[in-house]
Amino acid sequence: MTALIATETYLYAAVGTEVKVWSQPGKQLVTEEMSISISLMPEIVRGILPVSHGCCVLTPQKLYWLNERSWEPQCLLDMGLRQGPDALKAAVDSHGNWLTVAVPGELRFYSLGANSTAGAQKKALKLIATVPLPEHYLPELMFLDRRHVLAVWPDNEPKNPQTIFRVYTRRGTPVGSVRLSASIGQMLLTPEPYTLLGIPQGGKAAVLLMKLSPLKVARIPLETLPVSACVANWGWVLADVGGQIEVLNSQGIQVGSFSSPTSPRAIAPWGNRGLVIAVNTEEESHLHFLDVGVEESNSRSIIKG
Repeated sequence: MTALIATETYLYAAVGTEVKVWSQPGKQLVTEEMSISISLMPEIVRGILPVSHGCCVLTPQKLYWLNERSWEPQCLLDMGLRQGPDALKAAVDSHGNWLTVAVPGELRFYSLGANSTAGAQKKALKLIATVPLPEHYLPELMFLDRRHVLAVWPDNEPKNPQTIFRVYTRRGTPVGSVRLSASIGQMLLTPEPYTLLGIPQGGKAAVLLMKLSPLKVARIPLETLPVSACVANWGWVLADVGGQIEVLNSQGIQVGSFSSPTSPRAIAPWGNRGLVIAVNTEEESHLHFLDVGVEESNSRSIIKG
């Protein structure tokens, strides 16, 4: 499994060349509804970018749009084999109207409108601006809100670990940049405006709460280093390699902990009070559905291979 992403409406999982979609549950956390499977053969799914009414899907060279009405893949961008594997990174705003793409040497800013001939089910891509990038590797991208995009370059150089943050408008205008003296791996956007939760690469076990404007960093020490994390409506959820899960509130104070399956690959919210944990083994991948209140779990195999 290469991605596990949740919204208020859907849970998305990337398994090989397939995207699997579940509707988020109501009061019953464990649902017996079958998932929808969308195949992108022969391309491996690298990432899922959820928006209202569907999602965008990243493969090594392409970007697809999937609309919830049909889940029929529409190719928006094709970088071609000449760019090599993992030729692009991308972010899309939550309403699916603006797209930012990082390719070798530049950032590209697009608007995403409805296709005039196909209506809302298909998207029409329009290039707004390009910005040169001097860095030799691609940044991670995320929309901070509907108007601003964050580009992040973590550098885990042992003698000088650092992370560079640059903010652009959705039309490509530079807003500002800051440099942090630590290399950040996974980053999550919190409900607090312009505030990120980051897991450092290396060093003592901790997470960093980072306000970007102006830059303020609070280090929250932990007993073990998290390997996966998510932000739920009831707290920040951190899982270590042994499956121990800690729940922090928005001030970084631990409000709960419990055990889950070991070696979690990814973690995501499920319903109002549940979690989904993805675990990969040599033979297959499993999703474990947990009720945080009663600490009962239900696991399900989603692929064999």
